[in-house]
Amino acid sequence: MASESASRIVRRYSSLFTLPTFKGIIMYLTLLCLLGGIMLTYTIDLTASSILSGLAYGTLLLVVSTLTDYITTKIIMKGEPILDFRRCSFLSLASSLILTLFITAANLTLTLTGGTGLWLKVASLGLFAALTLRFIVFFSVSSLDTSRAILSSTVQPILFTVVASLPTYTNLDLSAIKLIQPIIATATAYIGVYAYTKILNKPPKAGLNFRPLELFKAFLANWTEDLNEPLERIFEEMGEEREIKISLLKFKGESGLKALMVVPAIHPGPFKNVGSSNLPGVIQEALEEKLKCVVSVPHGLSGHELDLTSHERCRDVLEGILTMVGAGNGSDEATPFIRLEIDGAKASCQVFGKCALLTLTLAPEMMEDLPPELDEEINKEAEKLGFEAAVVIDAHNSIDGSFNLKDATERLGRVAITILKEARRLNSSRFKVGASKVLLEGFGGKEGIGPGGITAITIEVGNQRSAYIVIDGNNMVSNLRSEILAHLKRLGIDDGEVLTTDTHVVNGVVMVDRGYHPIGEAIPRSTVIDRVEKAVKMALDKLEPAGVSWCVKGIPNMKVIGEKQIESLCQVADEVADKAKRTAILLFPALTAILIALLTVI
Repeated sequence: MASESASRIVRRYSSLFTLPTFKGIIMYLTLLCLLGGIMLTYTIDLTASSILSGLAYGTLLLVVSTLTDYITTKIIMKGEPILDFRRCSFLSLASSLILTLFITAANLTLTLTGGTGLWLKVASLGLFAALTLRFIVFFSVSSLDTSRAILSSTVQPILFTVVASLPTYTNLDLSAIKLIQPIIATATAYIGVYAYTKILNKPPKAGLNFRPLELFKAFLANWTEDLNEPLERIFEEMGEEREIKISLLKFKGESGLKALMVVPAIHPGPFKNVGSSNLPGVIQEALEEKLKCVVSVPHGLSGHELDLTSHERCRDVLEGILTMVGAGNGSDEATPFIRLEIDGAKASCQVFGKCALLTLTLAPEMMEDLPPELDEEINKEAEKLGFEAAVVIDAHNSIDGSFNLKDATERLGRVAITILKEARRLNSSRFKVGASKVLLEGFGGKEGIGPGGITAITIEVGNQRSAYIVIDGNNMVSNLRSEILAHLKRLGIDDGEVLTTDTHVVNGVVMVDRGYHPIGEAIPRSTVIDRVEKAVKMALDKLEPAGVSWCVKGIPNMKVIGEKQIESLCQVADEVADKAKRTAILLFPALTAILIALLTVI
């Protein structure tokens, strides 16, 4: 299943570690260098002056390391988007720790045995370990060419090693034959990492035109710097063309255009700012600016296989929607809002003219992406019943436990078709519409809310008032829906539905297992309920007689990622992760043993 596969990819994505602040990194590096300077001096001389000397050496180590990182990032690595000064400083903190430990151990051997030859061997092993780490990072993360990557990897640890060796310099045998040992260590680290990255970067299965490290770098560029272009280039190459269905309901009152409900059969994914992740917000912002009305964008029936490949495709969709605004059939009558539940599957239906608007949910059970095939099934039945169109919304409003797609599809299909038959027998009459939008100030993507905030469209037919609440988030905590509906009854709302856009602009921005916070998890439930009530009150105040027009259109030749490609991406991610572990376990211990053997005979 594509949605499950995409979720596995996002979980890998969201498990990437975060670094300390730059201030924290410098603090740790300062502490390491000062303590390291004392340790390097202390192992040779047990006097108070040696401690002061150690602090001096530590200060020199700090200056050399920090200055080297700054020059490297600003000159040698100029234009590199991921490994900035902060990240290079953190990498230097790690490599300096390795070097400090090994050189301290080398000093101990010198003090205890007096063997100057052993000192350089131990220090060379430390250089090998530090450079292996740095080569792996630079060759798998940066976009630098080989020569710049080698230079950027080696400058800091070599200078750090030279400065750290100053306290013992006069006691060492640094003949030309001995100095070949750190050169061999450096070469061994490079050869090992070169082989390691070649193994990992072997092209995946046929049909995927990228190398695994290219994909990894693209992920990191997006995660660290919000650069979506590298990933979108890969998605564009691997994507497939599909016709995408867009459904639109336009409500116009006596004072002008009141509200627009846009239901794209496009999945807002895969995460963060990549592909169509921010599509609901893009549609909402653009149409609100152009049409000066409330725009709600609930989730159509679609999964991750219908993620658009790039922002450019989102713009194409937006252009297609704009052509639909003035098109379609219209009516000034609607039926009352009705609801039906069968085996835990819930559907609501309200008919506007000859267009049926349905919402589907399993709340409080787990609710996840529903397949486009269900939409097709419902629309075929609607056509048989004499409807011109059926706009079907996946409420996406309960996250709790596991989700059985086949069972959910069967149950929701039954209840949808049954309610369509009931709605067909209802009488229509004139209706009123009110609409509003509120934002959740102080909360954003990290808390699970997108830029679209909360929209409310209220419908009055006869003595009945209903409300369609759309929250710009990815799903909701279980039972929050029922709490909201209960509160709305106190405002005079007889029934309605609480929907989310399923925006993925909130995915991959926080380090939690799920990769995002559903509505009501990081934002207090009381706050969500309060803002929904505010939106509904504002919408009720704006109720006025209205008419409606509807348009359902397919936009051809839209590039989507595709189900097979999602499965392949997930498989590649799993295979490379496993291969990286297995190869590292075999390769680097073997290289260490070879290096020790070489150092022994020199």
